[in-house]
Amino acid sequence: MILDLRPPLRIARARNPELPLYFKTDTHWNELGAFYAYRAVIEFLAKMVQVANLSDASLDEFTVQTVPFENGDLATTMLSAPAWFTDTAVEVRRKADVIAPPDAPRLMVIGDSFAGRLFAFVQPHFSGVLGDEFRHAATNLQAGGGKPSVVVIEVVERFLPRLTELNFDWTKLCAP
Repeated sequence: MILDLRPPLRIARARNPELPLYFKTDTHWNELGAFYAYRAVIEFLAKMVQVANLSDASLDEFTVQTVPFENGDLATTMLSAPAWFTDTAVEVRRKADVIAPPDAPRLMVIGDSFAGRLFAFVQPHFSGVLGDEFRHAATNLQAGGGKPSVVVIEVVERFLPRLTELNFDWTKLCAP
């Protein structure tokens, strides 16, 4: 199944236009953008599997604050000009610790560089959360990483062709 995250991100942006979802000086979403992606993923998964602590996925359970951000990949890598451009990071932090029950499903998040911020949000909903870059996931799973109950593959559109380059039988990934 494919979940297109553009519509929920557009809705979030329209509802709260003063808070950015992406950095100006970086190609990635910030924590608020990752939060709205996480919400869409969790709500989608909840239609198919048990998702623990679903009520704790509300933005009301988090604090949101903005802080200066100077090290975007566009500014540092492409322009060699760190701190030359002003940018804002939006930090999203849980107000209280939330722990999934031991019988909750196991989740694996396979992704590109966007997945790191997404990974932190999903942990309270699953008994075990594994994470890996998609280019290494097949090798690491074959080495004995265990079978998750649910696999989320996060990949930006420009990297979709790379998934076809992997020599892995994706149908054997999840437990029956």
